[in-house]
Amino acid sequence: MLKELKTLFAQQAEQELLQTTRDFHFCRQEEGQSVSSYVLKMKGYIDNLERLGHPVTLGLGVSLILIGLRKKYNGFVQNYNMHSMGKTVNELHAMLKLHEQTLPKSNALALNAIRAGKFQKAELMKKKKNTASGTGGLGIFVIELNTILNRSWICDTGCGTHICNTTQGLRASRKLKPGALSLYVGNGQREAVEATGAFYLCLPNGLEIVLNNCHYAPSITIGVISVSRLYEDGFVNRFVDNTIQVFRYNVVYFSAILRDGIFEIDLSNSLTNKSSIYAVSNKKVKLDLDSALLWHCRLGHISKKRIKKLQHDGLFDSSALRAFEKCVSCMSGKMARKPYTHQVERAKDILGLIHTDVCAPFKIMSRQGSRYFVTFTDDFSCYGYVYLLKHKHDVFETFKVFQKEVENQLGKTIKSLRSDCGGEYMSQEFLDHLKDHGIIAHRTPPYTPQHNEIDEPQSDIVPIRRSTRTRHAPDRMCLYIDAEEHELKDLCEPANYKSALLDQESKKWLNAMNVEMQSIKDNEVWVLVELPPNGKIIGIADIRAIRILIAIAAYYDYEIWQMDVKIVFLNGYLNEENSKRGSILMQEKLKLSKLQGASTPAEMKRMQNVLYASAIGSIMYAVRCTRSDVAFAQNVTSRFQQNPGDILWTTVKNIMKYLGNTKDMFLVYGGDLKRELRVSCNTDAGYLTDADDLKSQTGYVFVLNGGAVDWKSAKQSIFATSFAEAEYITAFDASKEVVWVRKFISGLGVVPSIEEPINMYCDNT
Repeated sequence: MLKELKTLFAQQAEQELLQTTRDFHFCRQEEGQSVSSYVLKMKGYIDNLERLGHPVTLGLGVSLILIGLRKKYNGFVQNYNMHSMGKTVNELHAMLKLHEQTLPKSNALALNAIRAGKFQKAELMKKKKNTASGTGGLGIFVIELNTILNRSWICDTGCGTHICNTTQGLRASRKLKPGALSLYVGNGQREAVEATGAFYLCLPNGLEIVLNNCHYAPSITIGVISVSRLYEDGFVNRFVDNTIQVFRYNVVYFSAILRDGIFEIDLSNSLTNKSSIYAVSNKKVKLDLDSALLWHCRLGHISKKRIKKLQHDGLFDSSALRAFEKCVSCMSGKMARKPYTHQVERAKDILGLIHTDVCAPFKIMSRQGSRYFVTFTDDFSCYGYVYLLKHKHDVFETFKVFQKEVENQLGKTIKSLRSDCGGEYMSQEFLDHLKDHGIIAHRTPPYTPQHNEIDEPQSDIVPIRRSTRTRHAPDRMCLYIDAEEHELKDLCEPANYKSALLDQESKKWLNAMNVEMQSIKDNEVWVLVELPPNGKIIGIADIRAIRILIAIAAYYDYEIWQMDVKIVFLNGYLNEENSKRGSILMQEKLKLSKLQGASTPAEMKRMQNVLYASAIGSIMYAVRCTRSDVAFAQNVTSRFQQNPGDILWTTVKNIMKYLGNTKDMFLVYGGDLKRELRVSCNTDAGYLTDADDLKSQTGYVFVLNGGAVDWKSAKQSIFATSFAEAEYITAFDASKEVVWVRKFISGLGVVPSIEEPINMYCDNT
């Protein structure tokens, strides 16, 4: 009876798990559904899966929630992925609710007009039933309501300020206290103003207009542009054919069309909007829009040489190339700070001047919880001390420790302390301490690291800078790191063999080196031979460079004297039961995930004796050398080395079996000799190939002389929201590899076509 009940409930739980998983993956935000209701529904699926013994990882849960959002949240999703926020589901829920409040409400009543002055009763009788109005004297605004698209703005001559109802585009804003500023509307109500700032309004024609001193009033359902404010900012308002044309410097920014008694600017559709700068009749303005300077800006400020090439190819007819001399952005970008010729006075004795600076905070915390470090560097000897800090306010106590030690060891006192104007050095307690000990405090001005260049960090962690003048070695000064308290040894590994011997844990370093050397000998990585007469020692070449050289040698029929690439690790011995001869079923269209890892104690214990990582390393060695056909399979299986399972291990053995059956396959170089030697690149992307975090796959291959010389298959580091975005990410990764390929081949000087652009063939999905 008990067995039957267990079987029955097990089947029910399995069916519930299958249904919950299906509903969870296909859940989407419905039309009209609030984001809070949608997220709570997804959280319910996550809790049910955890109750059924299949917990969902944080990254997968957040990714599926973002995928199921409606299109109007695409901007939020893109911003979230670009910044890799890594929030929990509850934090994401709160962020989405705040973002939902900034979205325009569809089919809502919108502000139609704001007029100043008295409102006549005769006009009030002519208004529609849905019109709300009010009366009053000068300074009282009359508001009329009508159903207009929320994307619309209106241009008003009576309103004394710009008004916006969203914070998207509001920059340099200043929040106001509740009740500090209000807008009086025609019905006698006050509409609260929550913030003021400069609103950057993107127009359909591609231009951007800045609305200075714009008031953010969320209760107003449509944006208002004040004509008087535009006039103060240098804009000209011209009334032509029942429209208001707003332009500056002979460039029309927008046209407000008269509709139902108000001047409306429709930003919802740039194709049908008559306010486009391309639709103006002013010939001078149209000529400026087609100028070489404008195309120079549109194409990312390209050079005059490339503009001439576009003109020669007939892509545009403008000949005004003199305008390049007036490109302010290019001139600003090429400006450089003048060299700092002033010689800073140096100390004439030890401890005469101490340079100090604080660096961080770092994202990665040390073992003791430290995120900062402070340096104290002697100006005379350029020797310094480094201390790790948990908080920035610990600088003062750390300086007292440093001061007490160096003054006691050297028998001298600190004369001056030079630092920037950071708050950690400007506290009254710090200044009083310096005054009591007779230490002069030097402050460097902002943006002048030359005054403190000995101790100014150049990157995250930079070794102390050496002086270019003759150094006077002190008697007992040294570079000191308080490793006992701050555990800095994780950050400062020995750089070479000599440093390892001088390290406090030299025995451990020697033991690690002996183990590594013995492993290399056991695997017969190389054979030591004597250097031939007149021989020259060279560094280890990159395998990509070797393939490129072979392809070029095959094209020009060069003679290769020696080429010894020995796949030693691929032929390594696997001391494991499953490595015996036997039949392994080939797997097809298998979707691998972390859920297929070892789950039971017996399976975990069995997999501990499996050389999964060693097999992955052997396959990777083959992929790096000649076997690009298993690059994708090797990359996918390498993600589960932490907890492999039987299915994953069988997949790896299938790859080994395939390599064994196709060990006679090799790369062939030797294309059509009548064609010019040229490099080409092919890219492709796999969308949502990872079942755990739903990230996509990047793949590309470079071909030279009919054979592959460089390839890669790897999981993308960021989440792609569409197939097209995954293709763009792949093309970007391949373009970075193009830089290396071109630089290497150009240095050889035997492939003239490398100076021309390399063709990159991408999927048009």
